[in-house]
Amino acid sequence: MVDVEPLRGPPQAPNGHGVGPDPSFRSLGLAAAAAALAACEGDASPLPVAFRDPSGAEDAPGLLRLAAGVRRRPLAAAPRSWPVPDVTALLDWAEAVLPDLFPGRKPDLLSAPYVYRHYPETGNYAGVAGSDVYVLGPVSGGALKRVGSLADYAEQVHADVRPVDGADAAAARFLQQCQFSSTLEEIAAVRAEGVEAWLARQMSAPRGLTGVQWLDQRGVYDTSRKKQFTSFEPPAQWMGWNQILTAPDAVRTRAVLALSEFFVVSTLGVAGGYWPSYAMAAYWDTLSAHAFGNFRALLEAITLNYAMGVYLNTLDNQKEDASGRQPDENYAREVMQLFTIGLYELDVDGSLKLDAAGRPIETYGNADVTNLARVFTGYVGDDDGVDLPSDDPNHPLVSSRAQQVRPMRFDATRHSTLECRFLGTVIPAGTSGPVALRIALDRLFNHANVGPFFSRQMIQRLVVSNPSPAYVGRVAAVFADNGRGVRGDLRAVFTAIWLDPEARGAGSTEASRAGKLREFVLRVAQWGRSFASVASRSRWSLDLWFAMGPNWDLNQTLLRAPSVFNYFRPGYVPPLTQMATRGWVAPEFQLVQESSTASYLNWMQDTIRFGIDVNTTDEIWDLQGRVIAVPKVKVGAEYAGEQAYVPYAGALVARLNLVLCAGQLPGDVQRLMIDALNATPVDASSGADARLDRLAAAVLMVMAAPEYLVQH
Repeated sequence: MVDVEPLRGPPQAPNGHGVGPDPSFRSLGLAAAAAALAACEGDASPLPVAFRDPSGAEDAPGLLRLAAGVRRRPLAAAPRSWPVPDVTALLDWAEAVLPDLFPGRKPDLLSAPYVYRHYPETGNYAGVAGSDVYVLGPVSGGALKRVGSLADYAEQVHADVRPVDGADAAAARFLQQCQFSSTLEEIAAVRAEGVEAWLARQMSAPRGLTGVQWLDQRGVYDTSRKKQFTSFEPPAQWMGWNQILTAPDAVRTRAVLALSEFFVVSTLGVAGGYWPSYAMAAYWDTLSAHAFGNFRALLEAITLNYAMGVYLNTLDNQKEDASGRQPDENYAREVMQLFTIGLYELDVDGSLKLDAAGRPIETYGNADVTNLARVFTGYVGDDDGVDLPSDDPNHPLVSSRAQQVRPMRFDATRHSTLECRFLGTVIPAGTSGPVALRIALDRLFNHANVGPFFSRQMIQRLVVSNPSPAYVGRVAAVFADNGRGVRGDLRAVFTAIWLDPEARGAGSTEASRAGKLREFVLRVAQWGRSFASVASRSRWSLDLWFAMGPNWDLNQTLLRAPSVFNYFRPGYVPPLTQMATRGWVAPEFQLVQESSTASYLNWMQDTIRFGIDVNTTDEIWDLQGRVIAVPKVKVGAEYAGEQAYVPYAGALVARLNLVLCAGQLPGDVQRLMIDALNATPVDASSGADARLDRLAAAVLMVMAAPEYLVQH
C-alpha cells in the first residue's frame, strides 16, 4: 500500500439546501467524513499480521519481500467489525497493493480446494482454500505458505488506499480529454490498441443517429402539436443530451460539443420561430457532419445554417435601399471576431503581435464590418415545396420542418451588388452572391490568425486552459498544413490536440498551469456515460433550465448559452485569485459562484442517488392550445459495473478514482472517503437500498472533490 500523508482534516459541509427523501443516504455524504476521521489515530504497523509466517519466521526471504510494499492503515481508536472479504476481493486487493509480486489483472482459477491466480511474470501464485490464504513461488521461497485467513485481511481489503496503475491512469486521462467517459472497458481498449490506433479508429467510426432523425423518432415532428411547431425549446436540449449520452461516436460528439462553444448558436435566440427544435438539431448535425472534415467547408456550412441565420440575423438580411436601410452587420462582425480571426493579430503560437509602441494590432476596423456585411445579404429560408402556416382557426396549417433543416438559399433580388473591400480584399461591384460568399470566406479561412485562434480555443475546451505557446504553435502548424499540403484539416487538428506531448503528460513548463475546470455539462455527461444512464421512454428530458426550477443555479444549460460569446469567455480571469496574479485564464470559472457551487453539490447528491425526475416540461399542446399531459420522465444510472465493489470501500474508491479522476485523487483524500464510507458498514448481505446509498455517497464525494472538478 502507498505511504499516506497526514490527513488534511474534514471538508466543510456545502452551504446549500439539499433536498431528498432519504436521511440515511445523506448521512453517508461529505459530513460523515469528520466523524470517521476522529476515530483514526496511531502509527502504521511495518508488517501486516496476515503476511507473517504462521511460525513467526518474519525473516523468511520471500515473506520479507511480500511485506516490503505494504503498510497498515492507522488503527481505529475503538475496534470495529469488518465484513470478511470474498476470494475475488482479496486477490484484487493483492494485485492493487503488491503489483511487483502479483502484476496485472488475472482471472480466478479453480483447482480444488483452491481458488487462485497465477502470475507468470513473477512465477507467483496466490489463492484461497476454504478461509485460508496461501502463496507459492519466489514470494515464499518456493514453498506453499499460509499467510493468514480471509478475516485477517478484512480491514485492509475494505480500507486500504489502492494505487492506480500508471498505464490505466494515462489511458483514462486520454479518454476524458477526447470523449465523455473512461470506463474499465474503454481503458482496456486504449491500452490494447495504443492511443494513436484507438483514436484513428474512433474518428473513422460511422455517425450515429442524427439530431433531426432522433426528433423524428420521438414524434416531435407531429403537425397536430402546435406548441412543438412554434415556441418550444426543450426538445432541442433533449436532442443534445441524447447525442452526448448515447451517441456511439463519442469522440466526434465530444468535438461537436467543443465546436458548439466556438460557433455558438443558442436556443435563446432561435426559440419563437417555426420548428425551433429542428433548427437547433440541424445546427448540431452540421457541426457533426463537418467535425472531422475541413474548416473551410464547416465555415461555409455554418454560415448558411438556418439556425445561425436566425441567431445572427443573416436570414432575410437585405441590401441597402433609398430609404437608408443598410445590411445587418451582426454576422459580419461575429464571423471575424469569434469564428475566424479574433480581434488582434497573432503569431503562430497564439501570442499577440505588437506594434512599435507595444500595443496589440487590431485585425479589422468598422469599415471592414460594413463592407463584409454586404456579402451576407440575400439569404432566405429554403421554403421550396413547403406550405406556409395558416392562422385560420378553422383550417390551421402547420408547415413541414424542411425549411429549418435545410441550408438557407440565395435570393438575388435581396443581395447587395456594391463593391466590398475588407481585410485587403476587393469583391467587385456586381459580383453574384455565391461568388462573393466564396471570396469572403476564402479570405477569412486563409488569414494567418485562424490557425492559432481556433487551435488555442479547441485546446482550452478539450485539454488545458493555459496551453503553452509551443503547444498552440504545434497545433496551429497542423492547421496550416496537415503534412500533405492541406490547410484546415480538422481531423488532423483534433488528432494533434489529443496526441500532443503536452496533452499526453509531458506537461507545460509550469506543472501548476496544467488542467481545466470541468464545466457542468461535462460532469453530467461523464456521470451518465460512466454509469450506464438510462431514460424512461427514451426521452432524455434533461432540459435542466426547466427541470430544476428557480431553486437551482448551475449557470449552464445545454445549447442555451446566454449570448454568442458562449457560457464563458476564453480569456476570462477569476478576479482576486492567484491565477489573476500570475496572468492565467480559467474560462469555466466564469460559471462559478457560491450559489452555483452549492447548487451543484445538492443537485448531484439527489441525481446520483435518485436520478432526474421531470414532471411537466414534456407537455405538448394541440392546435387549439390545449395541453396534452405526458407522464413523468426519469433519467437515472444503473451502476451495474460498480455493484460488486460496494462492500469494499477501498476498492470502490479506487475504481471511482480511476474512471472519474484518471487516478488524480491523493492518498489522504481517498482515505477520507474510505473512512466516511466505512462509518456505515455495508457487506454482501446488505439490502439494495443500503448498497445504493453507499455507492451514491462514494460517487458524490469523488465528483465533489477538487481533484475531480479540475481535469488534468
